[in-house]
Amino acid sequence: MSYPIRKNARIHLEAESAFAINSGKVGLIRDNEILRDSNGLPYIPGTTLAGILRHLSGNLEETAQVFGSGGKDGEGSKVMISSACIIGEEGLVIEGLQSLPQTDFYSHFQKLPFRDHVAISEKGAAVKGAKFDEEIIFKGTRFVFDLELICNSAKETSWDSLMDTLFDPDFRIGHGTRKGLGQFKILPDSHQVCYNLNLEEDLENYLKKPSSLNGKLPGDRKQINSLENNFDDYQSEKIELIPVNFFLFGAGFGDMDVDHTSKREKIVSWVDGKPKITEKEFIIIPATSIKGALAHRVMYHYNYKTENFIQSSKGSEEKDTSMDIELLLNKLQSLSQETELTEETTDEKFSAMLEVISNFQFDQDETWITYEKNLTNELDHRSRKGKVADQSKKVIRDLFGYAGDQEQEQGQGQRGNVLVEDCYIPYQEDQEKIFNHVKIDRFTGGASSSALFQEKAYYYPKSISLQILVKKSIFDLDPNYSVAWEKAIEELKSGQIPLGGMTTKGHGLFKPLNSQNS
Repeated sequence: MSYPIRKNARIHLEAESAFAINSGKVGLIRDNEILRDSNGLPYIPGTTLAGILRHLSGNLEETAQVFGSGGKDGEGSKVMISSACIIGEEGLVIEGLQSLPQTDFYSHFQKLPFRDHVAISEKGAAVKGAKFDEEIIFKGTRFVFDLELICNSAKETSWDSLMDTLFDPDFRIGHGTRKGLGQFKILPDSHQVCYNLNLEEDLENYLKKPSSLNGKLPGDRKQINSLENNFDDYQSEKIELIPVNFFLFGAGFGDMDVDHTSKREKIVSWVDGKPKITEKEFIIIPATSIKGALAHRVMYHYNYKTENFIQSSKGSEEKDTSMDIELLLNKLQSLSQETELTEETTDEKFSAMLEVISNFQFDQDETWITYEKNLTNELDHRSRKGKVADQSKKVIRDLFGYAGDQEQEQGQGQRGNVLVEDCYIPYQEDQEKIFNHVKIDRFTGGASSSALFQEKAYYYPKSISLQILVKKSIFDLDPNYSVAWEKAIEELKSGQIPLGGMTTKGHGLFKPLNSQNS
């Protein structure tokens, strides 16, 4: 079968957040190192892009025919995707092995920033063995890649669907996409061309198509735009907060002055089509901090709604059934003592005792009826409480996802249905303050040995914008999901949830933007 139609696109991407594509290697300094090309610069493999597009195009009627399938009757993919190469200091794509100049721009990519991660237990402490760090690539980094589809008709609908996936909120590259990483946007420089190889002019343009990503596709170029609103499947929450005082989203280490500092990163800025690493750093409010606080409040409101309390629910009080059966046994013993037992051997007395029990009318005795009722209520309460406890964990798994090695469900994890964005705040040294802490020895009244520490907290006098997306379809699983989510979001909007570290010391308090209280 011939495929005379060639649909081509040259896609320009810009990272709207930091991101990471792991190489699978563990470094001497970092637990997870990023994937690098022959020049030591980050790049995005074509296989990564193909996997993302195929996954997001799951609604295509003939996905397997477009992306190929394996097996005896399988066929190759009709989609061809190049790797995405980085745009260098001169505004040109870095392709192939090159001798790069020793400038500050390229040196920054040799020593990339990193993020610390740790799993927090229900006790508020780190889970053993769940602390690790990873390299990340600067926000603002740009890449370019080629996309081509071979087909029979110029009106191939699968191409339009592919273009739409580029604007899908789920189009995030790399890992940790539910932790604020991997968010990209399509730049206006992106363009597409349709070639009909049966036409001489199109055939000539197709043969002239440059293999270099620095060139432009010949022919009638059109800008790539989304044909539909891809946010219809999501409920968007934009939250504007103003810090009441100082806050601290810790870096996990200190500096020459203090033991704890705020997490800061540089980004890539663009001037006249050329990149530059910013001189000043930005304070990071990681999406993981917002996500963690939100998850705890969703769990609380869901438990409250379903009456899953530590103490027994009203009408389901646990009864001490052992007292009821003790009363019954005492009653049977007294009956046997009142019965004339002429037998002298132990066996004969035991047989007489069994006869008393067998002739006893349990269904008419109030003590036995009370015992049966209390026992049934206790078993029902324990069963209901167990089911509710399992369901309260399920709301977190369904909304925020879970790791495969933490579950017994065939060992597979599930990514979350909540998207939270990192927040970048311009850093000003004069808006930072050192707080000193010391543990007092109650016997001497002086400082305890090795118990003095400090942190640098930050104050930002302007509003902070948080963007949160949640898939609407997840609320169809349980109507209580929506109730718990809305209440948690309302608390976040009203500033009732402290954010960041050391909230028990007064840090991390916020108020809504429209609040009249100072």
